[in-house]
Amino acid sequence: MLTLVTLVVYWPITRHGFTNFDDDGYITGNSHVKSGLTWSGLVWAFENTETTNWHPLTWISHIVDCQLVVSVFSNAQTSPDQVSPDLGV
Repeated sequence: MLTLVTLVVYWPITRHGFTNFDDDGYITGNSHVKSGLTWSGLVWAFENTETTNWHPLTWISHIVDCQLVVSVFSNAQTSPDQVSPDLGV
């Protein structure tokens, strides 16, 4: 019953588009994040306040996500920049 109620309440979001508020600063326009998991990227994650916040674990999470997307799509014709935002990258 709880599952049914949850589906009914949240079903309308399936028709909503993707909203891009800050992806350019956090991911798509950030060369440190897009370069994947590197030592310099990890150091950068702990030293920067680019988006006016200090949150190294968030940066590391984005870096690892981008690293995983690159490894998944490395044999495909699609580059990470062409991946749908719905995949979390």
